Amino acid sequence: MAAALLLALSGCAGPRRAAPNLPALPGGYPHHSLEEVVRLVGAGAGGVNSFSAAAVLSVDAPERGGRFTANIRARRNDSLYMSISPGLGIEVGRMLTTPDSIYVFDRVNNELLYGSVEDAAGLLAVPLAPELLFDGLLGLFSAEALSGLTLTAGDDQYILTDAERRRTYVVEPRIWRVIRYEERSAGGELVEERLYAAHEAFDGVLLPRSVTLNVPQQETRAEIYFRSLKLNPRDLTFNFKVNRSASRKEVGR
Repeated sequence: MAAALLLALSGCAGPRRAAPNLPALPGGYPHHSLEEVVRLVGAGAGGVNSFSAAAVLSVDAPERGGRFTANIRARRNDSLYMSISPGLGIEVGRMLTTPDSIYVFDRVNNELLYGSVEDAAGLLAVPLAPELLFDGLLGLFSAEALSGLTLTAGDDQYILTDAERRRTYVVEPRIWRVIRYEERSAGGELVEERLYAAHEAFDGVLLPRSVTLNVPQQETRAEIYFRSLKLNPRDLTFNFKVNRSASRKEVGR
């Protein structure tokens, strides 16, 4: 259970198809500059500093998996909290990440798994840093992440790649959002793929309802579907309670 929680929360991001009923391609396509693409992709997202969400989470991985409901709360560059239930409102686990630590409480086995973000990321080979969780869950990509890349145009999408072709971002210009991100090893093997789909306006910001993370080398796929999403809520708490009787286990030890 702890492994499934860690996996699902470690960057539920994934490859995406664009939402149906897309508008026409914008004027100027396919001749936008990299600077224009970066600016348009980031438009409206700079003010998103926290969120709360109710979601459905599906995990398919060797020896771990299932379908859960999840309540998520996150603050940019700070903390991310998730509570997991298989249904009927019965919580089976919860997770909290901070800038340098991660805690997973398995209520079923009454066990607390904890450790540094670096140790947990090393075990799972997926990004666990709070800023990656925050942006990855919402499909947001900063100007710093996209600047300095090479821009090319496909039939109806822009493709941004780094010089080593290790990172690729596919931008849907009809909605000016990244709908797919992939990362490859130095040898060209696919390490991680994120898909972002079913974009809708949440509190005036266009965000994906559906996010998928594929990690082929681990035969792992995680999907998250946001039933509701509230941006910059006034009251955002991270209520991480653990039974005093719970056993403790440090990640990587």
